[in-house]
This record gives sequence, C-alpha cells and structure tokens, in this order.
Amino acid sequence: MGLALAATAQSVIQPISRPSTYSKHTPVSTPIARAKGGPIFSEDFANGLTGNNGVGAWTTSGPDATVWAFDTDGPSGDLANSDDDFGSTTLANGFMIFDVNLSNNGCDDINIPCVGRKGYLESPILDLTATPYVTLNFEHMFRHCCNFEFEPFVDISTDGGGTYPNRISVLDGLERNDRMPTTLKELPLGAYIVGAPSNVRIRFGWEGDAADANGQYATHYYWTVDDISLVLTPQNDLKCNEGFLAQTNVSYDDLVARNLEYTINTLEQSSPLIVGATVLNNGSAAQSNVTVEATITQNGTVVGTYTSAPYPVLAPNQLDSIYIVTGWTPNQVGNVEVSLSVSSDSTDVDVSDNTVDRSFRTTGPSGPEGWNTMGHDAGLNSGDFFRIGTNQQLQGIGHKYEIDNAGSLAYGLSTFFVDGTTLGALVTAELYTDDGTDLTLMAASDLFTIESFHLSGAGDSVPVFIPFDAIASDPNPIPLALDPALDYWALISNGGSDTVNIATNGSVARGGLVSLVTASGQLTQYVGEGNPAVLVRLVMAANDVSVPEIAGTNAMLGQNMPNPAHLSTTIPFELERSAKTTLEVRDMSGKLVRTLNLGDRGIGTHRVTLNTADLMSGVYFYTLQAGGDRQSKRMVVMH
Repeated sequence: MGLALAATAQSVIQPISRPSTYSKHTPVSTPIARAKGGPIFSEDFANGLTGNNGVGAWTTSGPDATVWAFDTDGPSGDLANSDDDFGSTTLANGFMIFDVNLSNNGCDDINIPCVGRKGYLESPILDLTATPYVTLNFEHMFRHCCNFEFEPFVDISTDGGGTYPNRISVLDGLERNDRMPTTLKELPLGAYIVGAPSNVRIRFGWEGDAADANGQYATHYYWTVDDISLVLTPQNDLKCNEGFLAQTNVSYDDLVARNLEYTINTLEQSSPLIVGATVLNNGSAAQSNVTVEATITQNGTVVGTYTSAPYPVLAPNQLDSIYIVTGWTPNQVGNVEVSLSVSSDSTDVDVSDNTVDRSFRTTGPSGPEGWNTMGHDAGLNSGDFFRIGTNQQLQGIGHKYEIDNAGSLAYGLSTFFVDGTTLGALVTAELYTDDGTDLTLMAASDLFTIESFHLSGAGDSVPVFIPFDAIASDPNPIPLALDPALDYWALISNGGSDTVNIATNGSVARGGLVSLVTASGQLTQYVGEGNPAVLVRLVMAANDVSVPEIAGTNAMLGQNMPNPAHLSTTIPFELERSAKTTLEVRDMSGKLVRTLNLGDRGIGTHRVTLNTADLMSGVYFYTLQAGGDRQSKRMVVMH
C-alpha cells in the first residue's frame, strides 16, 4: 500500500451535557500570585469594553464580534456547568467572555445547527518605546469542543492592528472537553515588538469557523479573560519548557536513530538513553553557556547525573532543544524517572520553572504486566478514543515502533476497547514493516471477536491481548523476528461497520501515529505535533519460550477453547494408549506457572478444564506429557 503523509489526526469526542442542577459562579480560589514587577499597563474590565487602563477602550471584531461580552457570572447556555466557575483576582467587577455556549444555546445539529464562531478582543494601541521588553500576563479559563485542531491564541501587531503577523497559542496541550481552571498565563513579547514598539496592539482570538479533518467545528464552551497586564520582563529568566526521552529532532522517517518516545519499553529493547529539553529564554538579556542537566533514577535509586554541552548563546524569546547522550541503558524491569533542569552563566530570577520531570516504564516477564510490551501511551484508558470502521474516516489506528536490538519476537498487539464498542465486532491486529520505501504486511491475527469482558472504561489499566495467527500471517513464521534495520507499524483494524472504540491517553511525537484511511485504503503516517497516543502496544519476547515437542504417536493435543481464555478454558487431548499424563503451563519467559497431574488416562479422547482466573493477561504455553510424548500449544489469557 502507498504511504501518505498528513499533518494531524482525529478522535471522536462530543460535548458533555450539563448536570440537572448547577450553581452560578463564584470565586473558587484565592487570588493568583502576580508576576514580578509593577505593571506598565493593566486592565481589570471594571468598566467593560470602555476600559479601566488609562489608555483607551477595547474593541471586538470578526463575524461573531458580539459573542465577546462583558460578564459577571460566567458561561451560560444549555452546557453551562457548576465546574465552570471563574476565579480571577478581580472577578467581582467583571471580566470578558467569549461564550460560545450561549451563542449556540439549544443547538443540536439536527433542527438547530451548531455554528463555529469567530471573534476577537482587541486592546487599545500601546506605545512601548520606552519599555519594549515586556511580558503579557492575563488570567483565563478555557474549554472547547469539538474541533481537534482548534487553539485559542493571542496575536501581536506592531502597526496598530493593521496586521497581526505574530500568533501565540495558549492551548497548553488541553484536550477537547477538558477544562482549563483559572490560570495565570505569562507571554514574553519583547522579541515580537522590539523592532517597532510604538504602535502595539494585542488581541485575543477564537477562530472556530474552520472544520477539522473530521468535519467538526469549535462550537461549544467558552474562553474567559481578566486582569490583563504588561510588566517589565526580567533580564535573566530561563524556562525548561518540555522534557524529552529521545532525540525528538531526528527525522520521523530515520530508520537508524530513535526519535519516538516510549512511555512503555521492553528491557530487551532498551538502548543508551538520550534525553533533552526545549529551553526558552523568557528574559530580556541573551543567556550564555546554557546547559541542561539530567538526573536519572531507576526504581528509586539514582544511577547518574548527566550534563549537556553548553549552548553558546540563547537570545531573548528564543526557544531551542538541547540533548544529552547519557550512555546509560536501563537494566531492570520497573520505573525510570528523569529530572531535567536548565541553567546558564547568569543567576536566574525565577528558578521555579527551570525543571521538568519525565518517566517511563521498562517491562518484562518479572514485571506487573507479566509480558514484554512497548507503548507510546500514558498507561490508562482515558475514556477518549478513536472510532474505527469502514463507515468511519479511519478503518485502522495504531503506532510506529522502532527496534534497536536484534533477537526480539513479536507475538501480537494489546489494546483497550472503550465502552460503547459493539459486542461481537470483529477486528484484526496487523504488523507492517517499514523499510523507508514500502510497507509490507508481515503479521496479522485471526478475526478477533470483542466480548463484554473485553470492554473497559476510564481508568482501567488491563489491556486486551490479540495474538498474531500463523495462518493469517502465512508465509511469515509466527512469532515474527523483529529486524533492527526496519521500523514497524502496528494497527488495530475494523473491516466492518460495527462501532469499535480504541482508547487514547497522552500524546505521541511526530510520525508516531499511523492509520489505515477508509476512503483511500492508504496507510498513513501523521507527522504533526501533538497527535494523541492510542493504546495499541507491541507485545514481544526476547526469544521463543515454547516448550520443544518430543516426537511420538501416542498423544494428540488440541487447541484450548475458548482462546483467548477469561476465567477458565478447556483443553482436549487424545491418547492412542494408556499413559501417565501431566499438563504444564508456562508464561512467555518460560517460567512454570501451573502443573496438573492428570494421573493414568486411558485410550480415547479427554478434556481437562484449566482455571485461568488467577493468571495475568498474557501469552502462555501449555504442554501435555503422556508417557514419552510431549506436545505444546499456545494460549492467550485476557481479563
């Protein structure tokens, strides 16, 4: 299949209805701590758009300018909620709100269309010639639905509002339907205005009139803004903006270097750790010899502290990534924590934002999963999901995986089916090789039937395992030997129209999300920033742990039913002559987990019921020994 590239991806999320009763809005917190320095300009909206700033009035613009309004009690309309209480410092004298709820009150997209709104709140013109290095502070609360590409923003103009060439997103990674509580936002503006500071204008913008790739608009919820100020930017103020667990600036199509971050990784695929951070110069002075330091802890024990090479000069408002090649490789199953901090030759005025922490989990047979797993997700079913099927935009969804070390075998994929999935729906687990030019299907499962015990809700942590099938993967042997010279695409695919919801949690680096697009039939890699991580994990082992069979003609071992097993499963076997018989069960590491002494069994067909309720979800091998004969088969346990 052809490889297509796209910028982003979608998931299915709808507005959350309000409760049957709710209160009006009162302050929910003590006043937020203000930034350093007295204000050069301030606005608390005590006089509404007329302004209370000593400079001039505010204006609104855009096709939905009137949706921006002065308010004192918060969001209204049929989706208003008691959790939407604003807590700005000067809440009592009012604030500005872009109340999309109220503007679309009663809409249902059937009788009344839900309209994506577009409007701006614009400041008076400001002369900042004497103080071009300023930081914009404001308190805001935000929530939106349902365009997955939507971001609220602040625009900066230096020609009095004629043009707004500088845009700063204030989404801060917030997912649709999630609520940003009352938050103090600080945006250094010096780099945008220092060249022409005499005619500055600032505007707050909501552009919900453009649809995302799923045809959804930003038609719901609100943005509240209050207590806006401009303060002098301190000279020396670095910020550790984001931490990395891989060299994320490597091209997404590089088959050698690892650019994706794995929140879950197998011990056998662990490699020398490269970590880093994006560093922002929030100050007005250039910072020299900027370094990032990483302290790494494995299962509670510090294994080392590592420092980057100095970044010579970081200019005001400059953002750049700094990486550290630690040379250290995880060597235990468990948790690895990385604490990253930034410093320079100058003394930082505010060290509270100089650190960021990241972590990941190393898996193996001795860990709580009981198997070896790689994944990009945040660990739990969040309740959000991708909906896949032939009647959806995407038929399949999954992730790209990079293999560093030889010797690993892929047994299948694990995933989470979110509540609302149709019982009886059929899906397949598929694994493709990526050689940089072509994608080739190398392993696939048999049709997997989703049953009630496979479904999970928000907060669940136990995945459903879907094993690759030898017949479906023919002519490739199963388990599949993974090649470090290739990358792999792992997808869950729904070839029917039944509802199948695949859970998401967290985000994935550029190129990490992949899909099968329904309309084109193309496998597609998404190279935009901030795509959601789906709970589609690659399950593997370091070597084949199945028990070798001993040739003989006395015993014939059958496949357990049901397979996958839940609470129990039945294993059939047939004997040509009487024999002393035992049944052993081993996990993927080869560890013996169950022995059944079946005694002397006579000629004929037999069945034994195996209790699997206390076995962890995973792949197992059961072995029948009857006299001199020994035969093994694989089974899957899922809870």
